[in-house]
Amino acid sequence: MTIADTASPMSADEEVRAPLKTRSPWRDWMAHLAGRLRLSYRLLDGVVGVAIGVLTWPEATTAASTAIDPAWIIGLDLAARQRLQFGHDIAFSFGPLGFMGFPQPYVGWTSALALVFVAAVHFAMCATMFRLVRQAAGGARAFVLVLGVAFAFPWIAGWPEYGLLIFLASAAAVLRRKERPSGIWFAVALGAAVGLAGLGKLNIAIVSLGIAGLAVATTARDWRTSLVAFGVSLVTVFMGLWLVMGQAITDLPSYIRAAVEVSTGYSESMGMIDPNSNWVSGVAVLATAILAGMVWQRSAGLPRRDRLVLWILFAAIVFATYKGGFTRAGVGMATFLATLLALWPVVSQRTTSWVTASMPIAGMVAAFIAVLAMPVAVLMAPVSRVKSLKTETVTVLVGRTTGAADSAASLRAQYGLPPEALSLLTGRTVDIQPWQASVAYAYPELQWRPEPVFQAYSAYTPYLDQLNASFLAGDKAPDRMLWLSPPDGALSIDWRNFWFDAPTAKVEMLCRYLPLSSAPTWQVLGRVADRCAEPVTVATVSTTAGSPVKLPANLPPGIVTVRVSGVGKDLLTRLVTLVYEAPPWYLSEGASKARLPLGTASGPLVLGATTDVGYMDELALQAPPDTVTVGPNQGDVGFGSPLTLEFQVIPVEP
Repeated sequence: MTIADTASPMSADEEVRAPLKTRSPWRDWMAHLAGRLRLSYRLLDGVVGVAIGVLTWPEATTAASTAIDPAWIIGLDLAARQRLQFGHDIAFSFGPLGFMGFPQPYVGWTSALALVFVAAVHFAMCATMFRLVRQAAGGARAFVLVLGVAFAFPWIAGWPEYGLLIFLASAAAVLRRKERPSGIWFAVALGAAVGLAGLGKLNIAIVSLGIAGLAVATTARDWRTSLVAFGVSLVTVFMGLWLVMGQAITDLPSYIRAAVEVSTGYSESMGMIDPNSNWVSGVAVLATAILAGMVWQRSAGLPRRDRLVLWILFAAIVFATYKGGFTRAGVGMATFLATLLALWPVVSQRTTSWVTASMPIAGMVAAFIAVLAMPVAVLMAPVSRVKSLKTETVTVLVGRTTGAADSAASLRAQYGLPPEALSLLTGRTVDIQPWQASVAYAYPELQWRPEPVFQAYSAYTPYLDQLNASFLAGDKAPDRMLWLSPPDGALSIDWRNFWFDAPTAKVEMLCRYLPLSSAPTWQVLGRVADRCAEPVTVATVSTTAGSPVKLPANLPPGIVTVRVSGVGKDLLTRLVTLVYEAPPWYLSEGASKARLPLGTASGPLVLGATTDVGYMDELALQAPPDTVTVGPNQGDVGFGSPLTLEFQVIPVEP
């Protein structure tokens, strides 16, 4: 049974008895086979859907490596194994079951469970899409069109695809409400689905909650009873799995807040505008317009209320995906277009014409291929997809131990920590910076005790920054911190200064840790007593964004910081951030210019030191600059807006 069963008001028997003018050889063959084998159309749809799912399997592309994404994926696996408390030990938009969206890189039982989950979601998605399109355009057209679309699903595999299944079920219920309102079991199923999503990725769960809740309230025979059933099912599944995963009920508020902070801070801090790819935005707008036209045509015959609800559902899912897709260029845009392709089946037009059925979707597929800039033969490669599924399945069924060991060995070879560093870390609690959580998997002799936001660039807001700072200042702070330099030498992302990522936590690190051993590519820091005094304000300057500000002369010894108030607070910047993404701001220190995350610009941002603070190599603090300039590029939104810069010096013992 697929999640969007019977989006058409006709039952399987009624489909068989449909007028001859709507029949096709494919429909006749399926009806004959169903009659002889006493199988339902739903089961046949499921079988065909699984076949499509196998041919379009989301091919594994995430190998065990030192890169950022594999590191946080392995971090989720480690958090599940160590039963870390989400909201307390871990602050992320993913929850205790977040690891289930990522079967690769393979690291053991968590990856095996993830493979089962991703496969179930992908096969259900393909079966649901096939059923919806078959009911509208016939089996042959459905098979070809869904097969072509599903090759785009590696970009939405896992939790995004799961959220889209909830959407398809909700939208299908709205389309059939007039002939067949939804019942209480529909509400129970949707509630359970949303509850599970709440432990996977909370921002997807929040969007799904709104979509599913609206669908239940507007399509049920008895909306009050159905909403109660929906809520009870949601809470039961969520709380039951929360406790099964070893989570504390008292951590729920902090889990929700941290996940919301990560999600909302993402568009403020992670924007990547590529002026050379403005055409991509135009292509995305065109694909959205095609989908909107299909929604308009499909909803034309619905009652006014159902039509309005359908538009609200589509607007919610498209806007939520748009915010993520347009924030990060490249793969983010591919994810947005893949989502539009997944939404198409629920509004596919009823037709017996190949041209009518395929024209809209052909335009959207062409837009996806153009943005992806990948040869069609590489994208639509069923043989490669089937081989990938076979390899992953064999690893889970036969090579669980060797597969996990191979990943660990590969990581050890890439990191290559020397005996000197390992001797300082073995048997100690260790925080790993700036993002390489996968070190803890490669070297199990380390006791991983991460900062709550375990990749510092993701501490987008003051709340998240303070979580890390409080952890480093508290009794459970790790004995050691391991800093690793990536191959390109960059300790942050997107041209940022790594001292500006989680800036309050960076100050706590400077005050409470000192180097024990250092090399060009790694440093081991050991915890010491707090060696910093209260900060001293040496100047407060009112200025405008983009105007240079001279630092005070004759600064006292200590760590020099600046707190910037007013960044991105003007009305126009807030509106642009809400509907699109935050314009990039920068902090220039003389000739050096670095991207400045808006959410944590209030600092304290470390500019340098007027005394030796004991750090070496890439963590060494230089003398502070003579001037600083804060603001976006000239002519961008926010340039010239009022700012206040507060310069402080933190006295520190050698």
